[in-house]
Amino acid sequence: MKACNYTIKDTVGVYGAIAIGRAAAQLAADTTMTETLLRMGIDELSVSAPFVLPVRDAVRRSTVR
Repeated sequence: MKACNYTIKDTVGVYGAIAIGRAAAQLAADTTMTETLLRMGIDELSVSAPFVLPVRDAVRRSTVR
């Protein structure tokens, strides 16, 4: 998982948060990764309909501001 985190961080730095948020829909749907993605600066998470409410709840519970 660390290798994946480094790759995402590098890509966010190069392409911006929106591109990653849209490209990593499966990762964005994993609510155990929500806070990590927010800490990386990703401010848009694109997920399929069944995951919207759980991800929204995870974002609201997050301590990242």
